[in-house]
Amino acid sequence: MELNEKEKKQDSLKEIAVEGEEVEAASENGEKEEMSIEGENSSSYSLEVSFKQKLIFRICVGLSFIAFGLVLLLAGLGHFMSFNLMIGDMVALSILLLFFALFLSHAIIFKNVISTWISVMFFVPALVEILIAAGLMTMTEEGYTEISHIHLYPLYIAAIAIASLITAVIFGSWRTHAPFIVLFGALSILFSLQSTGLAYDAGGWTLIIPVAIGFVVLFLIYTVLSIVSDIRKKEESEEAEELIASGKVRIVEKDSDTETEAREV
Repeated sequence: MELNEKEKKQDSLKEIAVEGEEVEAASENGEKEEMSIEGENSSSYSLEVSFKQKLIFRICVGLSFIAFGLVLLLAGLGHFMSFNLMIGDMVALSILLLFFALFLSHAIIFKNVISTWISVMFFVPALVEILIAAGLMTMTEEGYTEISHIHLYPLYIAAIAIASLITAVIFGSWRTHAPFIVLFGALSILFSLQSTGLAYDAGGWTLIIPVAIGFVVLFLIYTVLSIVSDIRKKEESEEAEELIASGKVRIVEKDSDTETEAREV
């Protein structure tokens, strides 16, 4: 049985498409050469950091801290009292905007995916504080009232969805971020029904909590299935590399494009 399975795997290697990784291909004269083939959605960025990039980033960091210090100085002098911001609120908002500026600068200068995601995570809470300080009004059952964290807390949940969406749009990594966009986007919409009072007629928390738990369970199931699928693909790739290294199978280019196939030697 084991020999038959190995033979089937070797036969299936005749039409393997190699994408998104480096493989060692045995040439006809027995020498090995490296081939790097990029997948459809892969993005490659140079890991080398130039002196100019470092200098620009350091300037941005310096300007960010100068702005942070000036804002704290003005807050201490009471220049933000008219915005309903106490000094503690102003310090919190300034810290959020400082880290937003730092990570955004790093993301733009170095084209960094993680920095892009984190910068949005700092911006959304800062946006919430700005909206509250602006004194915007909202309609409730008791009439018009100023918005507060009670009304805007779903934005904290949506922050992950927004960060993943922006990162996916910029870098094209939809497969990685799509589950987070769907899950946290749906949860934020669900909790916004409670924060605006629209869910009270439908049962309030007795409706929201079970639905939220259902979303989380579906997300966990999807995550487990994705991990299992990735493990299987990795094992198949490792087996293919072992066969290529042993000389039983070699990679042959079919044309001038990146399309390749594996053939038995």
